[in-house]
Amino acid sequence: MSALAQATDFLQNIGRLPLKSSTYNLSGPRLVVGGAVGVGLALAVTCDKECSVIPSNISQAGSKLFKSLVLDQVKQLVPKIPLLGSTALAKALLANPHLACYLKGALALWAASVINFIQFLLWSRGTAWGHAFWITPLQSATVFSDGAIVEVAGVSYKGEKGATPLVFKKDSDREYYKNRKIVFLDFIEKYRKGEIDLKDGLNMYDVIVDSASWSYFALNWNYLHFILTQYLPDVAFHTAAQDDKQVTEHYNRGNDFFNHFLGPSMCYTSGYFITGEESLETSQYHKITEVLRKVGLQPGEAHLDIGCGWGTLVVYAAKHFKSRSYGVTAAKEGAKWGEGVKQTHGITDAQATFHVMDYRKIPSMTPEGKFKRITCLEMAEHVGVKNFPSFLKLVHDSLTDDGRFYLQIAGLRENPRHGDLVWGVFMNRYVFPGADASMPLHWVIKQLELAGFEIHSEETIGVHYALTIERWNQNWISNKAKILSKEAPGYGQTWYRTWEIFLAWSSLTPKQGRATCYQIVCNKNLNNYDRKSYFGEGKHVYNWDAKSVEF
Repeated sequence: MSALAQATDFLQNIGRLPLKSSTYNLSGPRLVVGGAVGVGLALAVTCDKECSVIPSNISQAGSKLFKSLVLDQVKQLVPKIPLLGSTALAKALLANPHLACYLKGALALWAASVINFIQFLLWSRGTAWGHAFWITPLQSATVFSDGAIVEVAGVSYKGEKGATPLVFKKDSDREYYKNRKIVFLDFIEKYRKGEIDLKDGLNMYDVIVDSASWSYFALNWNYLHFILTQYLPDVAFHTAAQDDKQVTEHYNRGNDFFNHFLGPSMCYTSGYFITGEESLETSQYHKITEVLRKVGLQPGEAHLDIGCGWGTLVVYAAKHFKSRSYGVTAAKEGAKWGEGVKQTHGITDAQATFHVMDYRKIPSMTPEGKFKRITCLEMAEHVGVKNFPSFLKLVHDSLTDDGRFYLQIAGLRENPRHGDLVWGVFMNRYVFPGADASMPLHWVIKQLELAGFEIHSEETIGVHYALTIERWNQNWISNKAKILSKEAPGYGQTWYRTWEIFLAWSSLTPKQGRATCYQIVCNKNLNNYDRKSYFGEGKHVYNWDAKSVEF
């Protein structure tokens, strides 16, 4: 047999190499292998149709297994192969279904490693070399025979398949998933398209809570393509034109669309609960009152709200705190709604104005030099990691030396699980495109301090966000008929189901610690800043003596 024939035979039969359970930790039809080669390269062999790979740079046993089964044999063959890149060899490689899928899995792991590497370089301003090969979202990954990457730790494929809550419309899907769990992202796509329904009497929240029994988290090729072709370029560039396109396409979809779940207050940010039993509207006005107290807003002061949405906070501040408030938004539909709220409450242009513009143009509209109080509620995520330092510098330059800055920003935990990555990719693709600056708290604090701010206080309100989104979800479900209507202003099944998944899933993630939200109060870190200004009656950040005033 020629050397090339030997290599071809080896590649075609690598999936049938003999294994010993006592040596290689074989359990049933699945082989669990530790070890990583290069940046996330993972290759495994199988004795059946399924094989698991757990990349871990500290697993010596896995590395030895990889070496003994693959590398040593390849080394023996390489010197004998005259044309290593020959067509015949490539065909042989791809002809082996097991090896081909493992190589696809290896490529996906490598791509995820590169993604993490690039993000860390951006996040830490070039000091990420110590984390260059940190693969936390994939440190407990699994590669199946279809090339999918699956979580093992936590919510996972492990265990027997439970009773499915899904109704598959296609015969091929019913047969395929009869004894298989479905990749969660595949479920999302099929559900959005109407190829899957939920069984009668079930709601999306409960189905997702029990998702481990019928699905597993995997970064499939559809979403990997999205990451490589859209997400990474967005993270890398974040131009004004790109931001304008993404923000306006989302927020100008239609005020009625957002009203279907935000309710009368039209606040697309976390509410604030005292007992946890409040209505959505009460929690939103609690939040607005708390924000304006924390920032210390006083009558007559110039106040800027960056990313003002539909203008509720701006009008509320002008009406109840007697400030001169200015709202900046990239969405003209939001500004239009805000003008209507102004008229309803008798607020004049001297008291509140809305400006449709990119945040980068804020210095050109500053009315009287600088602002005494600046608020920014869950807009900074859209700024992006790349532009975050320059955004904070703009805020710092726009704030008076004795002023305060309030930042409310959604965040993620420091050591994300693979399910966190899957949720984040879905959110970036369908709900908040370009909003890649949702980061762990320590990163946000560091960026603020690098920009010259001193942190006065921080409160984590993830549980408040869970309750807020639960109420949004209830609103969305109650308006289902209007949203599905084929007549204007109906939006159809795809939009309804996309938001159904978003709201149900996102009301769960803060409860699990996957995502949260931070309220941060800060001021310029100057020697002569009056830090006693935080003292005094009516100025304490946790003063709840006075009730929140609703419109």
